[in-house]
Amino acid sequence: MEKKQKKISMDMIERTAKIDRLIEKVGGQFLLTVLIQKRIRELVQEKAAPKIDRSIEDYEYLVDLVLDEIEQGKITLVPPEELEEE
Repeated sequence: MEKKQKKISMDMIERTAKIDRLIEKVGGQFLLTVLIQKRIRELVQEKAAPKIDRSIEDYEYLVDLVLDEIEQGKITLVPPEELEEE
């Protein structure tokens, strides 16, 4: 039981560290949340394929897949003014 508890604790520490890096990368906690929401919606509702070399089934939680996509620079938020120019 104690070994499993330590593993969960380490997973949470690693995930927290990753989230902190990504908050910095995308420019804030709100922007990271928006990006995660939009990407999960694409994956679930639009049946979009992952943008990394792993499948959805490789992940216990979709948010971990999305965090990996963001970390690898595969997805970003496009400011509204840039969308209007296209």
